[in-house]
Amino acid sequence: MMKNILMIADSHIMDGTPQSEEFLRLLSRIAGTEDDLVFLGDIFELWLGSSCYEDRIHRQFREWCLHEKKRRKLYFLVGNHEFYLTPGRTALFSRISRSGILLDQGRLWVVHGDTINSHDHWYTVFRMATRNFLTQTIAFLFGPLCGRYVANRIRMGMKGQNLVQKKYYPESEILRLSEALASKGVKLAVCGHFHRKESTGIFRVLPNWTPEEGILGVYHCEDGTFEFRKTKELFPDE
Repeated sequence: MMKNILMIADSHIMDGTPQSEEFLRLLSRIAGTEDDLVFLGDIFELWLGSSCYEDRIHRQFREWCLHEKKRRKLYFLVGNHEFYLTPGRTALFSRISRSGILLDQGRLWVVHGDTINSHDHWYTVFRMATRNFLTQTIAFLFGPLCGRYVANRIRMGMKGQNLVQKKYYPESEILRLSEALASKGVKLAVCGHFHRKESTGIFRVLPNWTPEEGILGVYHCEDGTFEFRKTKELFPDE
């Protein structure tokens, strides 16, 4: 039997919350399967790839990934809440990318989705200003002195900003991207970021994972089909 590929998006985990415990429980359940796993980005409310900035939940996640990478393929799409994971955290995953990954012999394309909306000019500027060698160097140099303070300021600064574009769903852009991908032989594309469940063109948009709804994506490699499944359906309580 061929493996499935499980997908989780936009869980926005913070250390020391009930949601973080439910997230660890989900990882434990996934560890009991043989399926591969794609993290579609924004898994944490904020993750800067240096130990100066990382909380207990980040360390637990790193340990889980190092162990499970030996047993399954793990893929990570860097979201807009994750910074500077390369090169320091690349060893955790089979592959990590900011732009998208082709899977299943090119039939499946996965991406976080934060760059799809071409109307979000504020985010384009923010991305250019924060995701470059200079800002990464500064962040790592000053991390030992004030890492936790800086991380908290970044997290608070991201809240409540650019709400119009954050709520905008770029259907026309997704349709155009669907056509471009289909012309290259891609049969299905999956993204997160938009915190909603949608099917547009060849795209399936995975909603944000919460303990209450707990929606995951399941891609069946055997026939190339995809379905949205609740965590409780995939892993019913014994």
